[in-house]
Amino acid sequence: MKLFTLLLTTLLTTLTTAQLSGPVGPTTPLSSKSAKKTCTITSYGAKSGSDVGPALLAAWKDCKAGGVVVVPAGTWTISTWVLLNGGSGWALQLDGTIIRDKSVTTGGNMIFIEHTSDVEVFSSTGAGAILGEGYEMHKTGSLSGPRLLRFYDVVSQAPQHNRPLKYVHEAH
Repeated sequence: MKLFTLLLTTLLTTLTTAQLSGPVGPTTPLSSKSAKKTCTITSYGAKSGSDVGPALLAAWKDCKAGGVVVVPAGTWTISTWVLLNGGSGWALQLDGTIIRDKSVTTGGNMIFIEHTSDVEVFSSTGAGAILGEGYEMHKTGSLSGPRLLRFYDVVSQAPQHNRPLKYVHEAH
């Protein structure tokens, strides 16, 4: 029994080590991204209480080749799903709360990050959040709804930098 335990422990340690080989996380430091460009969504038309989807997309387009897209403190509504496709060496700093517009019940991805590299999503204050309010959909018996944040074909990503995002609820 002791030999079996030793062999199993050795095997699991070897497998775990193999999973962590190679570079992990973004390759460009956040300080370099910030120094290159900062794109705050309010500079692109975002207003509290209105759809921030178009402003988020416009800010990202300006920073997708290197920079930091900032969602400042406050409560922001999203009703237009945002596809952030491409780019490299950028970050999404989520210090405010993005809430799914309750009138939008379609599936899909609220914020979809794909075909990009060297990206990170973080909150500098620990107060950033994305609320899909899936529990509201579940009350009606629906088990479907939009995803909050989706990564696809992303290389060198870090889902957080300084502090994790808070209160992230899946909407399906």
